[in-house]
Amino acid sequence: MILRVYTISILLLSICLFTSCLDDNDKSETLMENCIGTVKIENAITYVNLDFIDARLYPTNLNSEWKDGTRVVVTFRIDKTKQNSDKYWDSIELLNQYEVPCKDIVKSSSDIIYGNDLIIGIRSKWITDTILNFDINYTASSPESHVFNLINDSEINQVGKDTIVLQFAHNAHNDVSSVYEKKQYNCFSLTSLLPYLEKKDSVVLQIVSSSFKPEKNNCITYKKQNNDPILNITSNK
Repeated sequence: MILRVYTISILLLSICLFTSCLDDNDKSETLMENCIGTVKIENAITYVNLDFIDARLYPTNLNSEWKDGTRVVVTFRIDKTKQNSDKYWDSIELLNQYEVPCKDIVKSSSDIIYGNDLIIGIRSKWITDTILNFDINYTASSPESHVFNLINDSEINQVGKDTIVLQFAHNAHNDVSSVYEKKQYNCFSLTSLLPYLEKKDSVVLQIVSSSFKPEKNNCITYKKQNNDPILNITSNK
């Protein structure tokens, strides 16, 4: 009888310790949601260079069709007790992943459909390498994503000016009500603006649109370093 009670006590203690370990492991895990970054391929090794976090992510299930330079958004969990370094996160399984297409800045508005001019909010904007990024939120009447474009009017923005005015075109798909809260990343290539930096260290990009909330500062500095476009992140929130 005593032996049986002793055995049951040991079993209960083991269960408690096991549960405690699970709790500790749960606390060590961190969910990283909707992190934006760039796919990099070096020496046949593919990783994701994350914006803002200053870390390289080595996923086990990254989309193999993505090429070097692809902008992506990923969701994953990290176990801090198993990571080799704060800046190198190995063997990560992605819970979600999708590409953010990088659009060119267009030269005219003739091919742009504006739709209804609903108010949108720019949560933040920043530059990585030669890409201008927006984190945008808005409301929509359907799950379909809105379409955003940037327009550079060369007649207004002549080379040599200190400020380049870019028109933010918004196609709302004729949304008329606010049912869905949407958050959307948008990326635009700035390579077409490199001639503006030939004789300057930097230019100011002024993003204009009647869709913007008026309290937002919609200017961001595009600069070069060592005669090349910046490789670090410039952010103007």
